[in-house]
Amino acid sequence: EEVKGVKEIDKYYEEDLIDLLEYCQGVDCDIVFFATPFNGSEERMQQLNYTIDLIEESGFDVINLNTEEAIDEMGLDYSKDYFNANHTSSSGAIKVTDYLSDIFAERYDLLSHKGDALYESWGKSYQEFAEEYK
Repeated sequence: EEVKGVKEIDKYYEEDLIDLLEYCQGVDCDIVFFATPFNGSEERMQQLNYTIDLIEESGFDVINLNTEEAIDEMGLDYSKDYFNANHTSSSGAIKVTDYLSDIFAERYDLLSHKGDALYESWGKSYQEFAEEYK
């Protein structure tokens, strides 16, 4: 069940986040934040909600991959797609990467480098990785 509500984060972390957001506002490019899936307590999820609110209030997009909808769409299975509570396994990482790439393709005007000879080695490496770890 998706956790609602917010809980403040430690002031030390909040100050660092605010510093980062202020820096990002001065950078001449589009910036997107995303929260990768983790299996957190209700308190940690409320802290994530608080953090997302701070980021969005600063004018930045946030992609939260911890929603019920995102978890379902990625097809994540906690019993096999997580290495531990905070990290996905290789199979989970592949699902997250594929899902994020679809979101970026839909929401942002990014050039596709599929079939581009300059990116051929990356595509080959990813394909080998995916075949081995799916």
